[in-house]
Amino acid sequence: MKLISLGAGEEVGRSAFVLEEGHKNVLLDYGLKIHSNTMKNEEDTFPIPFANFNIKPNLTLISHSHLDHIGYLPSLFKKGDMQWYATPPTVDIGEVLWNDTMKLAKMQNKRIPFTNSLVEKAKMHWHPIVYNQEVYNQGIKFSFHDAGHILGSSSIRMDFGNKKVIYSGDYKGSETALHAPLKHPGESDIVITEGTYWEKDHQPRKEAEMMLMDHIHETLDNGGNVLIPAFAIGRTQEMITIIKKYDKNIPVYVDGMGKQITKIYDKYPNYLKDFESFASAVDQCKLVEGSRARKKASNQGNVIVSTAGMLEGGPALQYINQMPPNSKIILTGFQVEGSNGRYLLDDGKIKNEMGTGFLNVDIEVEYIDFSAHAGKSELIDFVKRTNAQKVVVVHSDHAKEFAQNLKDEEGMDAVSIKSGEMMEI
Repeated sequence: MKLISLGAGEEVGRSAFVLEEGHKNVLLDYGLKIHSNTMKNEEDTFPIPFANFNIKPNLTLISHSHLDHIGYLPSLFKKGDMQWYATPPTVDIGEVLWNDTMKLAKMQNKRIPFTNSLVEKAKMHWHPIVYNQEVYNQGIKFSFHDAGHILGSSSIRMDFGNKKVIYSGDYKGSETALHAPLKHPGESDIVITEGTYWEKDHQPRKEAEMMLMDHIHETLDNGGNVLIPAFAIGRTQEMITIIKKYDKNIPVYVDGMGKQITKIYDKYPNYLKDFESFASAVDQCKLVEGSRARKKASNQGNVIVSTAGMLEGGPALQYINQMPPNSKIILTGFQVEGSNGRYLLDDGKIKNEMGTGFLNVDIEVEYIDFSAHAGKSELIDFVKRTNAQKVVVVHSDHAKEFAQNLKDEEGMDAVSIKSGEMMEI
């Protein structure tokens, strides 16, 4: 069996892998690379072309709806058709992101990766799959298993007859406000695992929740506002659920793409740990529509949850200029080097609108770790439970180091793979 990395090999972004076994070619994810200062040119945004390896996948399995895993999928239908599988929430969220990708590319005068007609064509060839359902296609048996990462996220188990393979996708091994821990897909011969946070364990969720609420209460008591720049998928919904769980009286405004994604979350009660608590929290929040509502949200004593999570665009940037004295910005996700969020954390400044200089931000900033990825202990536990003979680490800027750590500390046959590389597994 061969594994080909078209992206996310010793890097984070543009996840795309092909498993080749005889005439069976399975594509696992097909994403874009975003928020990275390591890209040398625009082509680094996209997966490496199939033609470089003289392959053409005949089946695609998508683990979840983050752009770096599903963002380039419609382009598969430029020159033909292909069956692909994903959970229903993944497709609903994916469509929102595809439309936004086309819109942003046009606004920024960048290459538009696909068209509306290709999005519609992709949807026509989608096959829904639910957790733990076994499907036979192209001579392969496969099933999707709840990864606990975001709504509809999955680890994928595949049986090629002579080899069983698990592709982890992105996963979370501990409970969050929205999701139970991942449901492990079982044992396999080979496991392809993400290694994003291999070097550390995350802050315990309960501790992070209490820190969040302490900062919010302190800031509101001092007459300020709290701005939480949040990822549209998962983080926005988690923030409003946590705040309303601890204090129903806090006014919470939701702005940006998170509003649209929240409505999709509301469609899928069976994919959430406690849908009633989530739905109740959403009902108690105010969805911001238009400049007048945005001005009202900026009044003293409010919490504003708004995209973008790294302050790269979105309404969150607009709120920064309207914050009253004694306000606070709370960042809850990883801030990529070169992003506004990282500049704000490190230097107290953000890029100006033209991107030609910086503006100082005289607002207190806090960071609380609410990562939706597994930390080191969870990663090792996931791999151990597969009892795999071979471990391939992907989706990490330090995949090589994690693979070496698994060799040295756990005695595993572990390797990493570079983007653009093919290896026998």
